[in-house]
Amino acid sequence: DGLAVEILRTVGETESGHMAYSALQSAFSQYDRTTVSRRLNEKLIEYGLCEKYGARGNLRIEILDKGALYLEELAKEKERQKALQDYVTNTPKPNHNTRVITDRPRGGREDDHRPTAEGEASTTPDGRVRLPRYHGVDYLSYAET
Repeated sequence: DGLAVEILRTVGETESGHMAYSALQSAFSQYDRTTVSRRLNEKLIEYGLCEKYGARGNLRIEILDKGALYLEELAKEKERQKALQDYVTNTPKPNHNTRVITDRPRGGREDDHRPTAEGEASTTPDGRVRLPRYHGVDYLSYAET
C-alpha cells in the first residue's frame, strides 16, 4: 500500500525515529484522518513495523527495527528495478550491415543447405548456421520513436 509505505518513510526519516501522532496527521493532511489512522493500525502496527505509545492527547508513533529493515529492502529493490530498467531501455541498436539471404540463388545449387520448412534451421558443411527462410527479429525493448 503506497500510503502505508509513505507513512513509514515519514516516521523513519525523523532523527529520533518517532514523531507525534498529530504531526503525522498534519504531514498527511491531504488524506482523511480515518484513512491515515486505518493504514497506520491495519498495516504498520499490525505487521510490527511501527508502534503507537503515549496518552491519548500525546500519542507518538515510533518506527521499529523491522520497519527500518523493510524500508532498506524497499530501497534495494528500487535500485535493482532501476538498474534493470536502464538495462532494458538501453538495448543496442540492430546492425543493418549483416547479410541475410532470403531467396535461393538463380538456378539453385544442390549443395544449398537452406532450411526447407519454416522454423527449421540447418548447418552448412562449413559450419555456418542458416536461419529459416522466413524469419523475423524481435527486440526486448520498446520501439524507439
